[in-house]
Amino acid sequence: MAARRQGTEQHIGFVYWFTGGGHETASHLVRHFYMATDRLFRNTASRWAYVSIMTSESLDDPAALESFRRFLAALYPALLPR
Repeated sequence: MAARRQGTEQHIGFVYWFTGGGHETASHLVRHFYMATDRLFRNTASRWAYVSIMTSESLDDPAALESFRRFLAALYPALLPR
């Protein structure tokens, strides 16, 4: 949950990507390209997931960015299909 306090600014970090049909991308355009080519050439209509992660720290800070990268590296394998 994101909240704004009166008179203060809160900087957050936000990362997202799409995954589906054996593809991953952060671009809506690329996702639509994959969807169209999969339908045309593979006759498949894959389900896509929108993965989004938010942190309460700005990712402009190198230490916060490195911490967030370590978190994503630990989380990512758990998101893969089994």
